Amino acid sequence: MRKLIVKHGQLSNDFLRQQVILSMLLQATLPWENQRIFRSRD
Repeated sequence: MRKLIVKHGQLSNDFLRQQVILSMLLQATLPWENQRIFRSRD
């Protein structure tokens, strides 16, 4: 039973880490995407 809890904790940690990385990537790419959209409008 303890092994399951540890596994679940590890899974949630990996998921949280993945979410943080994804949000960082989005923040890094969004300004560039916005600039491209505004440029294409001109």
